[in-house]
Amino acid sequence: MSAVFIVQAVLFQDGGLTALGPNIFVMGLIGTFGGYYLYRAVRFALGRDRWFAAAVGLAVASWMSVMVAALIVAVMLALSGTVPLGVGLVAMGLWHALIGIGEALITVAAVGYVWRSRPGLLYDPPRNVRPQSAPLTEATMR
Repeated sequence: MSAVFIVQAVLFQDGGLTALGPNIFVMGLIGTFGGYYLYRAVRFALGRDRWFAAAVGLAVASWMSVMVAALIVAVMLALSGTVPLGVGLVAMGLWHALIGIGEALITVAAVGYVWRSRPGLLYDPPRNVRPQSAPLTEATMR
């Protein structure tokens, strides 16, 4: 993730190099780990082995990780004296609510494709639940 943030800072001027540390902390640690554990909680609450549960967990976690990171940045900007807290929360919250919707749609679409085509690539793929069959005997193996 740090390499992604370095490219983001240098090529896209997203905060520049001076904001690299806070970006790694907020988006890399809080956004990533918070989003992952929220996804797992939602998925396991709705049914671990169902695509619906995974899709809802992915959408909620994607949106929330963007929103929480944005709101923490607004608080950090207010603490530094750059922007008043109310202005920062409104500005960051409104724009990132829309960005979070896009993030959720892209994440669900990408993971959905992988889920259908190569579920073994996922860390926690659905379990294959097979009905129990009769024991194998010499007659059933012919």
